[in-house]
Amino acid sequence: MFDLILLLSQYQLLELTAKHLSTIDLYHTALACSDLYEIILKSKNIFKRLSRVSLCDGSGLKARQSFSGLYNGCPYRFGRPSYEEEIEVRVFNAKCDEKGGLPCIKCGINVCEECRYVPRVRDDPGYMSTRRPHLRPDYSSVNIICYCNACDKNVEERTRGRLCECDQYTRWICLRCRYKEIEESVWYYKNFTKYGDYTEEDGMVLGDHQHDRAFFCPCGVRPPRMGNIRCLWCKRKHRTRMYTNWNGNVAKTLDFGTEDANYIPEFDNNPDIPQTPLTWGPPILLQS
Repeated sequence: MFDLILLLSQYQLLELTAKHLSTIDLYHTALACSDLYEIILKSKNIFKRLSRVSLCDGSGLKARQSFSGLYNGCPYRFGRPSYEEEIEVRVFNAKCDEKGGLPCIKCGINVCEECRYVPRVRDDPGYMSTRRPHLRPDYSSVNIICYCNACDKNVEERTRGRLCECDQYTRWICLRCRYKEIEESVWYYKNFTKYGDYTEEDGMVLGDHQHDRAFFCPCGVRPPRMGNIRCLWCKRKHRTRMYTNWNGNVAKTLDFGTEDANYIPEFDNNPDIPQTPLTWGPPILLQS
């Protein structure tokens, strides 16, 4: 063990070793003893640099092949499957490209094309196949977040005034970070949005399906009626559609042109994918 510690204490050899390990293997190696912890994990900057050259761990593809988690098979609605599952022959013949990974936009861990999270099949309109978080065919107000003026100013400084460009099919994110996004979305939607007798004069009210839903800042303060509507994934301002209440009043107008919320190039431009879903069903709300 002493010889190994002595070798890994030299950064060049440590980096060379990291190129043959996944980030999770590198992490477990650091926990083997206090000396290895000091070398690998004590400095966050060193561990981050080592993660940049490490291998993809293959966990995303394993989840697809076991049809677990976000890939746990298609739900049945009205007694029929709501979409086609991923073709088994294709899934089980896929290989993790260990050395071809790119950094996850959230955690920076390398993840390959087969392991990154992206909807692999087209679901019902209005559910997980939605291309952009803020363009919802079902007119639901999920995946968005609103802040009070004070908190919004801080967020604006962190995002440097940039607008949201999130696209679920092109963004590079690992499965683990995608779970965290869903948990955050459910947490905010459950605790800081409410149905009830709330008016636009009191603050932000957005349409949610056929109802009006009041939005609150995570600090508890009600955002202003014409405040910024932000993407919950990247926290940048939306450039999207006109948000209206169920009574037809405009709550917030955002210029985004005429982008079709139902248009998904990865599916619509692929002749091997059916253009019509098997059946229509209401969107499924994830439970915390």
